[in-house]
Amino acid sequence: EPLARKMGQAKRRGRRAVAATHVPQHFDDAKGTRRRRAVVVLEQGVRWIRSFAVDRENWWFFVFAAACASYVALLRAYAIPAEVPATVSGIFRAPPRLLVDLGSPLDGLAWRADHLVFSEPSKNRLWRHEEGRGLVRIGHSFFLGAAGCQDDCDALVPGAVCVVDVPDRDALALCEQGSRRVTLLAPDGERTVLADHLHGPNEAVLAGDHLFFIDTYNSSTGSARRADGSLTEPPADAAPVLFRVPLGGDAPPLPLDATFHRPEALALSSSSSSTGDTPKADDDTKQLFVGDGHALFRYDLASHKTTPCGPLMPHAITSIATSQQRIFVASGQSIAAFSEKDCSTSLGAVELAETATSIAIGTDGYLYVATRDGRLLHLPV
Repeated sequence: EPLARKMGQAKRRGRRAVAATHVPQHFDDAKGTRRRRAVVVLEQGVRWIRSFAVDRENWWFFVFAAACASYVALLRAYAIPAEVPATVSGIFRAPPRLLVDLGSPLDGLAWRADHLVFSEPSKNRLWRHEEGRGLVRIGHSFFLGAAGCQDDCDALVPGAVCVVDVPDRDALALCEQGSRRVTLLAPDGERTVLADHLHGPNEAVLAGDHLFFIDTYNSSTGSARRADGSLTEPPADAAPVLFRVPLGGDAPPLPLDATFHRPEALALSSSSSSTGDTPKADDDTKQLFVGDGHALFRYDLASHKTTPCGPLMPHAITSIATSQQRIFVASGQSIAAFSEKDCSTSLGAVELAETATSIAIGTDGYLYVATRDGRLLHLPV
């Protein structure tokens, strides 16, 4: 009897094994077998999910999974900036990518040793942006409040509209549009007034131990710009002036012997050194590029001679940047690159879908662009 029982069990196991390995005619090949097994596994998975989802105690899992998916999507968008619609040519090898979107006009881009500082003039703030290393992007962070007006003021643009890095002093020079002055901001927060009682300082550049800046007319509200970033009309008796002031603040600003109609952009010619971005100690060996309306001019600091440089831009020039014998000119929604030697040899162009207010070249090989729509972009050059 025990032997018969064992033999019966063996027969039943054999029948089950045969049934398990039995494959219908349309599943008799290897591909059909894999398909059948996949269908079986899928059906089992669906049944398990249904039974799991019915139990309310398990609903936390779906909430957690959705949160994880959203977090991964945000992390991916943050780690890989989205491309911005644009037309690029020449040295601009790829479309710009969006780094920051603050919603209000940005201005005053300034590249420091390894990060970017930029201004949000209408909110009277300075921001810092850095990429970090490896797979982690640090992104933008709050840098300074009350960048312009220290107290309440009636200016449409209370903040700083230009920011200049002063590496030898580890400081920043600020064009405080609302306060109508140019100051030097030390690392400890102390400010040295370089020029005061101005009409409306809107651009500056460092050359050696001196700061060159543009002081424009002022409207009844104390600003040459409206809240949306557009320019107000100058009074008949106001003339834009180009000034030079020492960084020590121990001497008043001196006007340069140059006449411009409506300058809005200023940049120092790049050095002939390998870095191409470090101003020489002797200011008089340098040249300034001045954007006056649609025209670009070259101003020689030694001879005090002004000469036209390059073709007319399609719109008023809002910002200029130089690097490695190249000059980048922002006007309206376009950014054009030229050779510094003649300002006429085109090296490429970018056509954006928004107006560029400020540009800067970083030592990381990117051109940074601030826009009137409150966005910070960058693209390789």
